[in-house]
Amino acid sequence: AIGGACLAVTASLAMLVPYLLKRAINAIEHGESADRVGLFAAGIIAVAVVQGVVRTFSRFIIFNAGRDVEFDLRNVLFAHLQRLPPGWYLHQRTGDLMSRLVNDVTAVRLLLGVGILNLLNTPIYYVYAVTIMLSLDARLTLIALAPYPVLLWVVKLYSRRLMEQTVRVQAGLADLSSRVQENITGIATAKAYVRHEYEEAKFAAMNDVFAAESLKLADTRARMMPVMKLAASLGTLAVLWYGGSHVIAGTLSLGDLVAFIGYLNLLAWPTMALGWMLSIVQRGRAALLRLIATADMFISNVRP
Repeated sequence: AIGGACLAVTASLAMLVPYLLKRAINAIEHGESADRVGLFAAGIIAVAVVQGVVRTFSRFIIFNAGRDVEFDLRNVLFAHLQRLPPGWYLHQRTGDLMSRLVNDVTAVRLLLGVGILNLLNTPIYYVYAVTIMLSLDARLTLIALAPYPVLLWVVKLYSRRLMEQTVRVQAGLADLSSRVQENITGIATAKAYVRHEYEEAKFAAMNDVFAAESLKLADTRARMMPVMKLAASLGTLAVLWYGGSHVIAGTLSLGDLVAFIGYLNLLAWPTMALGWMLSIVQRGRAALLRLIATADMFISNVRP
């Protein structure tokens, strides 16, 4: 809650910068004194410094909350492992359990840290910026945001694919971890029966599958960001074309146009971060489902 409040303050300060820039440009256009313009410049510097401090504090709080959850969750899961009967381990792969307690818990931490931060940050920026943009010029706002439905379609298109690929990658990592653990534990037996070439080939085949799945996931993530950046860039291009013609016609001030572009640029990172955030959320969701499945195994086996 404190981190979310700090994010709201950070967004409020960010919205002041285009406004001060607008006032400075209007002052230059009206031939006001250099001291007046310098006052606005000093205001922008002051706002940027305070924003940087509050923004750092917000990340410190939210990221630490995610790390606290990671710490507690890993301790609880390990404590459960200690209470399980020895026979239960005969039906489990050690590498898979290690992957869940190490990699999956870390993915949950990213979900509750970076994921939550962007999940809060993006709506705050959109509500602030779009409201101000509508007050400046409603038609220009609609033109600027026209490409954004494409963005929502892309997010919907890639969401399920990201989830499925993430689950396969995390399961593949668990398989690799189990294979390595089993081979290291039984290395003496493998050498005694001259099985090292067979084991090498089997591991290489598993690693090929894992690499292929990882590359598919990386390809999906890589495709999302350019499309989202394109949507934001098309909005800026439309504003320059439409808004510039109105500035030339005298129906829109240059300061208003610059401020409008400034607010639109403030939406650029939250928009592009949607793809990254979606990837983190889907990875964290997949990890959480695996941890819940592990907890269910604990519960079903720890019974009187």
